[in-house]
Amino acid sequence: MIVLAWLALAAALLFATVDAGALLRGEGLAWHHHIDLLVYQAGGHAALSGETYYDQVFAVDGTQLPFTYPPFAALVFTPLAPLPWQLAALAWNAATLAALWWCIRLLVRDPRTALLLTAAAAWTEPLTENLSFAQINVFLAALVLSDALFISVHPSPSVARWRGWLTGVAMAIKLTPAVFLAYFFARRDWRGVAGGIGSFVACSVVGLLPRPENSVEYWTATLRDSERIGALAYAGNQSLRGFVERLGLGEGWWLMGVAVLGVVLAVALFIRLREPAALVLVTSLAALLGSPVSWSHHFVWCVLLAVFFTARQNWWLAVPTWIVLFARGHWLVPHAHDFEYGWSWWQMLPGNDYLAWGGVLALCAALAPQFFERRQARRDHGPTQHRDLLHEPQR
Repeated sequence: MIVLAWLALAAALLFATVDAGALLRGEGLAWHHHIDLLVYQAGGHAALSGETYYDQVFAVDGTQLPFTYPPFAALVFTPLAPLPWQLAALAWNAATLAALWWCIRLLVRDPRTALLLTAAAAWTEPLTENLSFAQINVFLAALVLSDALFISVHPSPSVARWRGWLTGVAMAIKLTPAVFLAYFFARRDWRGVAGGIGSFVACSVVGLLPRPENSVEYWTATLRDSERIGALAYAGNQSLRGFVERLGLGEGWWLMGVAVLGVVLAVALFIRLREPAALVLVTSLAALLGSPVSWSHHFVWCVLLAVFFTARQNWWLAVPTWIVLFARGHWLVPHAHDFEYGWSWWQMLPGNDYLAWGGVLALCAALAPQFFERRQARRDHGPTQHRDLLHEPQR
């Protein structure tokens, strides 16, 4: 089984790097154009050359794409700038799989089981999308989980004192991880909250230094420009906002949905759940479902939820979660070119599969928390075994 797991991971890396369709058509060896990685490289090059980030678009695979990340992210991407894009893509995707293994290892005690689950997870739709686009989501998840499930619960005070800082770094690279400050609030860990905010501010100041006008442009204009993030109704957008847009309803319906979601998740996080792994994974649902745009490759957190349920043998949630992640339902119905506006009622369910199942998981977390907590309070499945996994903050 271990050999098969390594083969599955190697195949995932190969098919995400090489254009298999071109090989099958007899066109020879061709590489995927990993468009997100190419944007990262362009942002890194702009940072190195002292250019502006946000008043230009970058030519990527025959199209023009903007840089949408905070200024600090451009500095993070500078090591990619001088690399040939083929080498950068191979290294990036190999590192993505390594980061995926680390995320799963934080949830699963046995390293062999973690490897097997990594091999399975690599073929889910969110991961294949991440690999084919060379996206950053798995790295952000690794930062947040390392913070929540390793540093925050570490028995050594010299390590635990840095809790919150990796979450702040993730926030400075992409703003969405800011929702994970709720994890520290739920544990009443004020030092973790302060660490996250302090780290974010420090990284943002670093991003300000090379060319301050980039930061001014981002925080005053780019951040509010919804046209830079793509079509809201597109099937790949599995958030509440995307669902409301596909129904042709107004923004007010989305805001009401977010309010209901907020109440449900607040009950789960602040009243019902106790274990850190459950807290951080359920927190991810707030970002995935409540954000204006949550592309399907953002749902790596649902892959980690599937791993979480599997490790705890909660098959009632594990099995359907894996099925949803492998089924690719939103790609099986007509999509793109505004076809989403014409979906029939029976196309709505597969077309909103991640949203629908994410909503079920949010309700379960609030109403049936036993599906998220360990059956034996003192038993653990990962490096978080160093501490009792309760709300009590470290001091």
